[in-house]
Amino acid sequence: MPIKTHAFRTAPSRESTGENSYEVVFVLTAFANMIGVLAAMRGMSIAAILLAAPTLPFAPASAQFASTPLNQSQIATRLFGKRLIGEYADGQSWAENFNTDGTSDYVQDGRLSVGRMFFDLDLLCFSYQPQELTGGCFEVWQRGTNCFDFYARTSIIASRTDRQFGRNWDARAWIEGVEATCQAGLIS
Repeated sequence: MPIKTHAFRTAPSRESTGENSYEVVFVLTAFANMIGVLAAMRGMSIAAILLAAPTLPFAPASAQFASTPLNQSQIATRLFGKRLIGEYADGQSWAENFNTDGTSDYVQDGRLSVGRMFFDLDLLCFSYQPQELTGGCFEVWQRGTNCFDFYARTSIIASRTDRQFGRNWDARAWIEGVEATCQAGLIS
C-alpha cells in the first residue's frame, strides 16, 4: 500500500536571509506504517503491545533533526564562554573561544585572529582583525547535545530541509572537552 503524502506551504524564509521563496514540505502520514504494525501485532496481548510501543516507527528519522535554528538567547547561553572545535565542509579544522564579552579568539592553521561577535536578529555574526578573514553571519542549528551547524546567511546551497536534517552546512562545531554528538557523513 503506498504511503499517503500531504503537501503544504510554509511561511516564507526570514527576510534577513534574503530568501523570499516558499518551500513545499511533504509530511508523510503513518498510515502505511500503522497497517503493518497492526498486522504484526495481531494476536499479541495488550501488555506485549504496550511494551513494544516505544520501538514503533513514530520518532523522527534522525536524531540529528532540528525544526528551527537557535535564537539569540539560546546561542548566547549554549555557546558563549565556551571553546568550540570545528571543521568546515572541506574538512579544514579550526577552534574558537566564544568569549562572554562578545569577543572571540579564532585559530586556524596555527594562526590566531581576534574577532568580534554580534547578532543580526537571530544570526550570529563575526568580524575579525586582520580584515583578510571573511567573517559573516550564520544561522546556528543544534544537533544532539553537543553539535552545532553553521549556515551562512548567503548560503544558496543549503535548503531549509538540508538545514533541518544537518546537511550542506558551512561549518560544524562542538564544545571542547564534551563528547561531540555530530554524525559523520552529513556534509552533503
